[in-house]
Amino acid sequence: MSNVLDAVFDSYDQRKRLESEVARTGAAKAQAEIEEALGAIKAQVLPALQALERVITERGHKAKITEKLGDRYPAVILEFTAFQRTPGPPFHVASRVIFSGFAGSVEAKSEIALAAARPPVKIPLAELSAEWVAAQVSETIAAALERA
Repeated sequence: MSNVLDAVFDSYDQRKRLESEVARTGAAKAQAEIEEALGAIKAQVLPALQALERVITERGHKAKITEKLGDRYPAVILEFTAFQRTPGPPFHVASRVIFSGFAGSVEAKSEIALAAARPPVKIPLAELSAEWVAAQVSETIAAALERA
């Protein structure tokens, strides 16, 4: 009789050990994916945004980079405000592009004041480049300037 009960308890113990191992492995995998996305943002996105920020400010507009690198989903945000540089009624238009890291990809999400947001664009980490970042920012700025 005790053999039957021992088998039940052994089976239970084995199942709980497996569940614990799966949870631990899953958490480690998720952390590794976050760190991979963070590394890609630091290596590709942030330097590209810093270069674009210089160009924007040299052209007389305002740009600001905000880093949220300690979050569960790391992100870098470029805020852009265009100012009128020609005669006429004064105006300014604000926009921003948010680059967020996810498991195996980076997503760019654009927001333009008083405009419908375009759908987020995702790219696999292996394809991420400064050129892709510049294209996302350029498209957003072009759309913002169209509204001015």
